[in-house]
Amino acid sequence: MSKSYNTTEDDKVTPVMVYTKTEMIWGDVITPKAIRIGIWLKTDMAPGIVNLYGAHMLSLSGDVPSRPVAYSHVAVPIKLVVGFHPMPNVKEQQFYDPQEPNRKMEAVVVSVGLLQYRGALRMATSATLRQYLDVNRDEFTSMYDVDISHPRMPQGRTFHLPHAILRTMD
Repeated sequence: MSKSYNTTEDDKVTPVMVYTKTEMIWGDVITPKAIRIGIWLKTDMAPGIVNLYGAHMLSLSGDVPSRPVAYSHVAVPIKLVVGFHPMPNVKEQQFYDPQEPNRKMEAVVVSVGLLQYRGALRMATSATLRQYLDVNRDEFTSMYDVDISHPRMPQGRTFHLPHAILRTMD
């Protein structure tokens, strides 16, 4: 499918994956070069609608396995996004300093619909998971060293990523 967008010299194009409660969508997004795509939706620069170009959409609901459907453009309202990450082959700088004192990784499994995210949340060493969840007011939360799986993913594939973000508030 041909690319149906124009960019400027200040733009970058990054392949990403967007999850809603019923679809997995992948395609290219256009952002300013300065944006770190992995945390884009957590910033003040987050759009109201995530526009994906050269996109493919796979339904994650229903009993009959579906095939991805190709689209030149898919617009996903950010309020429907439950998960987001750059495609696995996109490399970004680490989002935290592993040597930062008084921080720990807490292993978690998060289910959103039939999607399952296995990874870790980064929090204060003095906090419990319950305390972290009680005080977290961010719309999206970062997960690290995450495996994403779904029974309907092509070939039963699991995506392993260094970082993904998940909706924490509905």
